[in-house]
Amino acid sequence: MTFEHLSPRSRVVAGQGVSERVAYLRELPYIPIEPMDQVEKWLHEAVVTHVAWPLKPISFLLAPNGMGARSMVGRLVSAFPACPANDQRIAGRSIVVAHIPSKGSLREIGAEVCEFTGAPHHHIGGSSPDTTGWLKLLDRIGTRMLILKDMQALSCLSKSHQGPVLNLVRTATSRYGMQVALIGPPELRPIVMNDSQLADRTQLIEVMPFKASDPALTRFLEAFQHWCPLRRTSDLCDDHGLRKALVRRTGGTARNMLDVLTRLGAFAIYSAEERITYELWRDYFSRAEYA
Repeated sequence: MTFEHLSPRSRVVAGQGVSERVAYLRELPYIPIEPMDQVEKWLHEAVVTHVAWPLKPISFLLAPNGMGARSMVGRLVSAFPACPANDQRIAGRSIVVAHIPSKGSLREIGAEVCEFTGAPHHHIGGSSPDTTGWLKLLDRIGTRMLILKDMQALSCLSKSHQGPVLNLVRTATSRYGMQVALIGPPELRPIVMNDSQLADRTQLIEVMPFKASDPALTRFLEAFQHWCPLRRTSDLCDDHGLRKALVRRTGGTARNMLDVLTRLGAFAIYSAEERITYELWRDYFSRAEYA
């Protein structure tokens, strides 16, 4: 059999034994997530075609956990590797990434930024750098975009502790002309958008969980089927009932879907069914839940 429904690499694996194919399932590659791929393209373009003092310097990505934002940021950073800076003690970075710590400490954010750029323990910004201290550092090394991820920590902070973080965003954009990308769950929208100064300068990008009828889900499942080394074509793209069950069980997030799909793929191999169907779904979960 030639397994024409599979990618060239997966065709080879599909001809191998059970243990080899199940091991292959554990080496899950990047499966394209169309909404997040589009966001990556937009942010990449914003860095490449950097405009000083843009009208909308803040990009606020609202995405539920598990939709691929973390891996998207990793790919984006990899596309702009460190380069020599004028100050040889520091690495030049077009993109700098930090997360919002649980207590919203600007000093912790600064420490993470200095580590990311190779600056030795805040010495570049002073012994106890304030917001301006390490933003000056980023300005010196040509940083075009500051990405602040794990923004959900803001929702646990009082307004008095949220304020300095929001002021940090204002300072980065208004004093240093940087672009700032904020990444957090949808419930954070009011925290930023209720701030009139930030709201006017922010473009919202919202990535929703997949729905059963979503064309982007079809393309996601097609990519998975193209990779998964099953010897027969599955029903994931054609059986709406199976898609609805998948979305219901996983909440429609890519990470949960891939976890379920790889388990179903392994079960299809072990059972010799060699395809994922609604019947296999019911059989697998009846065994899993009532074993």
